[in-house]
Amino acid sequence: ARIAGELQRNKPAVLVIELGSNDGLRGLPLAQVLGLAAFGRGVDGHAVSLGVRDVAQAGAVDPARVAVGGDSAGGNIAAVIAQELRDQLAHQVLIYPVMDLSTFDTQSHSDFSDGYYLTRRRLNYFYDSYAGAADRTDIRMSPGRNGDPAGLPPATVITGELDPLVSEVSDYVGRMLNAGNAVSSIEFKGQVHPFVQMGGIISDALIARTIIG
Repeated sequence: ARIAGELQRNKPAVLVIELGSNDGLRGLPLAQVLGLAAFGRGVDGHAVSLGVRDVAQAGAVDPARVAVGGDSAGGNIAAVIAQELRDQLAHQVLIYPVMDLSTFDTQSHSDFSDGYYLTRRRLNYFYDSYAGAADRTDIRMSPGRNGDPAGLPPATVITGELDPLVSEVSDYVGRMLNAGNAVSSIEFKGQVHPFVQMGGIISDALIARTIIG
């Protein structure tokens, strides 16, 4: 797979990807291909999923090679899209995705709540800004709570050892594997939440990008 372009530093992103393409701009920011200025509060994962399907059907990308990918909040949306379009996508790339906005009751949230870049205080602010008064247990907002992980697109999952989100992501990886999905999951030791965006100063970011494609 080849992804044209770069994730913007310190800005979560979602990409619509055409696998196996060597020409043109095939790693397209989802907001761009759907004609959105930006994602606001309470993005409806179902509406985004339908938009991705329509983009593929319109011929913007080859429908047989459509994948989605994202990091952080973008990974959350990518996971929702993969669940909604599980039989219509070739792959999903989840880079330390937010999988459950409804709870901090995990080992990594306890261990890394402060002092590891993505603090509990910042997470509370981000979750409140994104979710507002919406039901945070809804699987379109917390895809890690989806009880049906069978039949999902093959997944590449990137995490950092010192990320407060790593436990919920690891749990989701385990459930995808137990349901018979193809999953490649790599946890980078000693790394914090946004490391993949920091290729200029963190060598593991370059390795992660190579793994992603």
